[in-house]
Amino acid sequence: MEAAGSEADGEFCRGFHLSGEQARWFFQRAQRVDAQALHDRFDHLPCWVRGVAEGDGGAWHWEIRAGGTARLIAPEGAVTLLGCSDCEAVLRGDERPPPD
Repeated sequence: MEAAGSEADGEFCRGFHLSGEQARWFFQRAQRVDAQALHDRFDHLPCWVRGVAEGDGGAWHWEIRAGGTARLIAPEGAVTLLGCSDCEAVLRGDERPPPD
């Protein structure tokens, strides 16, 4: 993880942080969703963590939000929206991701 923050009141998001292990765990379980599903099925919370991963073709930028949503931005700029409805344990701050 490179950064953590929020869109609004930082007090609400003060405790929202993810380790690299937790971020990987989230992305392994997240499913691709369209904008409508993202809006209808997930809470849009102001808390986020962001990072960069090196992979196929360059740097992949990512953002995970406390409501279980994420954006993955490919090196060429394509954006993939993701949602994880089974990731509450990690998003609420449990130290270690639950076992598979």
